[in-house]
Amino acid sequence: MIDGVDDHGWVDAFALARGEAERAWADDEKLDSTVTLPWATLPGRIALDAYTHEERSGHGPFGPIAPVAEDADVYTRLAAYLGRRP
Repeated sequence: MIDGVDDHGWVDAFALARGEAERAWADDEKLDSTVTLPWATLPGRIALDAYTHEERSGHGPFGPIAPVAEDADVYTRLAAYLGRRP
C-alpha cells in the first residue's frame, strides 16, 4: 500500500517506482534466478510478470478490459482495466 501521495502526485510516484523496479531487475541473472514468493517458487522473470501483471492481449487478469464512462473515477478505471465490470 502506498500512502502520502496526493491526487496529482501519482505520475511521479509511478515513475519513481518504475525506475526502482527496472534497476532491481536490470541484471539478466536476476531474471534467470529462482525467487520464492508467498504462493510459489518461480523463475525471476515469471515472478516479475506476476508482479507487474503486464497484459498485452487486451485482457486483464479477470477478463477483457471493460469500457468505462469518460468521467469514471480512478478506481472504476482500474477495475475495468483488470477485466471487472464496475
